[in-house]
Amino acid sequence: MAKRKNVFAGVAAGVVGGLAAAWMLNEFLVGLAPAEPLNHEQKEEAGPTVQYAFGALTGGIYGGLAEYSPVVRSGFGTSFGSVLFSTADLLDAPAFGLGPSLAGQPTSAQAKPFAAHIVYGVTTELVRRLVRLIL
Repeated sequence: MAKRKNVFAGVAAGVVGGLAAAWMLNEFLVGLAPAEPLNHEQKEEAGPTVQYAFGALTGGIYGGLAEYSPVVRSGFGTSFGSVLFSTADLLDAPAFGLGPSLAGQPTSAQAKPFAAHIVYGVTTELVRRLVRLIL
């Protein structure tokens, strides 16, 4: 028997998925050290808070939408990761002063951040599905 659709369970599962994915994205990007507008101490304080808050927020939105739309879940989260990457300059690190804009960088410099967002999307979807099985 299929589970009933429940936006609250979907959002909760998405938040958990987004938090796990934020951690995974961070692990994936270890060693990538772009020039940053914040000094090291500021980044240490603000970076994780912003990253996990953003991960929880976007994961929650994704989880709520994924509950009702198979289009949102397409590509096992890769579409979600791609959308986040394409809006990264508006919603991500540069907006919070945590990293450089991708707009002026060559395509080769964008490969690792793009791959990281794909990892983020897949992780969000995997964890969302596992949590949703429980809820």
